[in-house]
Amino acid sequence: MPATNQLVLIVDDDPTVRELLGHVLREEGFRTMEADRGHTAIRLASENSVDLVLLDIGLPDVDGFEVCRQIKSNETLRHVPIMIITGRESIEDKVHGFELGASDYINKPFDLEEFRARALAMLRTKHAQDQWMAANRSEHKRTQTELLRISKAIDSASDAIWIIDDYGASLYHNNAFFTLFEFQPQHCFSPSTYKELFAESRTWTLIWEICQAGKSWRGEVELRTQNGRMIPTLTRASAIKDNEGQFIGCVFIITDISERKRLENDLIYLASHDPLTHLQNRRFFTERLERAVNDSRGGQEGLLFYMDLDFFKIINDTAGHLAGDRLLIQIARLLQQNVKKNDLLARLGGDEFAMVVFDTSVAEGDHIAQKILKLIDGFRFTDHDRCFTTSASMGVTTLKSGSNAAEVLAFADSACHTAKAKGRNRCEWYRHEESSIPRFNAEADLAPLIKDALQNERFELWLQPIVPLKEKKTNRYEVLVRMNDLAGQPISPGFFVPVAERLGIMVQLDRWIFRHTLDFLQKHPNLSLNLNISAQTLNDPDLIAYLVKLIDNAKVEPKRITFEITETAMIFNLSNACSFLHEVNKLGCGSALDDFGSGFTSLSYLRELPVDILKIDGSFIQNLDVDPFNQTLVKAISDIAHLLGKKTVVEFVENERVLCTAEALGIDFGQGWFLGKPKPFRAFDEP
Repeated sequence: MPATNQLVLIVDDDPTVRELLGHVLREEGFRTMEADRGHTAIRLASENSVDLVLLDIGLPDVDGFEVCRQIKSNETLRHVPIMIITGRESIEDKVHGFELGASDYINKPFDLEEFRARALAMLRTKHAQDQWMAANRSEHKRTQTELLRISKAIDSASDAIWIIDDYGASLYHNNAFFTLFEFQPQHCFSPSTYKELFAESRTWTLIWEICQAGKSWRGEVELRTQNGRMIPTLTRASAIKDNEGQFIGCVFIITDISERKRLENDLIYLASHDPLTHLQNRRFFTERLERAVNDSRGGQEGLLFYMDLDFFKIINDTAGHLAGDRLLIQIARLLQQNVKKNDLLARLGGDEFAMVVFDTSVAEGDHIAQKILKLIDGFRFTDHDRCFTTSASMGVTTLKSGSNAAEVLAFADSACHTAKAKGRNRCEWYRHEESSIPRFNAEADLAPLIKDALQNERFELWLQPIVPLKEKKTNRYEVLVRMNDLAGQPISPGFFVPVAERLGIMVQLDRWIFRHTLDFLQKHPNLSLNLNISAQTLNDPDLIAYLVKLIDNAKVEPKRITFEITETAMIFNLSNACSFLHEVNKLGCGSALDDFGSGFTSLSYLRELPVDILKIDGSFIQNLDVDPFNQTLVKAISDIAHLLGKKTVVEFVENERVLCTAEALGIDFGQGWFLGKPKPFRAFDEP
């Protein structure tokens, strides 16, 4: 039986011949169709899917040669094989038949076995040819579909794409190219057109030479639109080669990075400026102050003024945080209007401002201080129908009063506190003999308390939930430390932690926290905890080995532990911090960068930091629902974090409005009293 149900058309005016041939073919499993005239044969062949035509030459109406000619001239039938069966012995007839396209020629009377063999061979050949043609049509259709898909994808790509040949002549531009460069689709491109797109023509020359050498180029360049507008772009150019590796053209892919550059510039600006008042921030001011203190050793005179608004908390509590922010903005503008161009002015945080005035004597400093105090005292702040007055307390010191910026700043701060203690709205100059003793006594008193608390378990660990904003349920918490004095009264972490850091006790405290946290995790297998790492502990060379031993002994899954490092600790311990983060990631622990935005980590290494989570500084969150600037900033940080594959957390979520705003801005997690108040470890052990 044949592999296919093929159809054979038998054309002969002798019914006996038709019957005989049909019988032989049907025995082999083929279908047959008969015609006794030429015109009938032509019609049947065109109306049916015929696989072989057995054709007699001597027909009553038209001869077989004409039938053969017409069948072969039909585009849909020209691949059908024709076997001429005739009683004529003429060599010329055979040649003529083959010239018309016949595939075989057999004379009557014929041997049935020979006919059977030759017919079967022709039908097998036709079947194989049909299969090949079907496969070819399928492959052609698939190729056409793929080419269409690729063409549509390139045309709809957001990046501008253009292709040129080895002479620089235009071959192709997608739609994004015309949009980006403001060309009309009918624009005529020449090799010089592309050179004019580049702000610097030498850049085009360099790219072209690199591509001609068979290589690729990638870089950020400014390109010029048809209307002369400059666009920052990421441009990639690659050589196109033929099968022999010869250069035949170049393809350019161009991404408009205007928005990314805007965000980078905004963040770079915020790295050195306070987001509320747009004055210099504490970090940048401290860096500039450090240089100024160093320059003062070479003889340059200068004074540091440290200011704290009097009764700001009363205004803030009475009129609200928004009114307090407006007051700070207006005070900042007032100060800006009364400083020289080269002076340094910063908001250090809260209602604290600092200013460095260069080339100024002590006598001139008194005059400047009194002028500023008078300006602030005479300022009137209005909120709706209410009017508020304010004043400032000021501390002043010379840049030579200390060995570094931190010391000079502390001296001015100490003098400011003295001014407040003496009645406010006044200026005090730093006097070393008056200010150093109280500070020393406070630290000296706390140091033994901290050590005693470590020895006698008067530290206590609390947990605050870190809540996924979409699910609102969590099993992850941040570990917080509390300390009690000898009478059992709590001491604020903001007081004892800085002392512990200054006196070198923080490594011992962190290790105490780690031990108790691992014990707690062992008892509560469903919880995951975030642990804070201090700057001092990051410098501990045995830290990783200590943590590995603790985790192994407790048999706690590392993924349940996330280590948090503040941005400030990261900045001042970058090498150790990065090394630590890489090591804990190898262990399988998570990592987070805390207080992000307080100092604004440089974007140049943010993308390289091996952290999983960015915790956005709380100063941007407290008024998030009503502050458009903070909303824009938090959205930018969230977008960049997600672009880098990192999650985001906001702290100080104190009400539903802030929560909803954070969720709308794409934040992943939240912390704050509205989402959950801290609870001591012991609360989780209670039934």
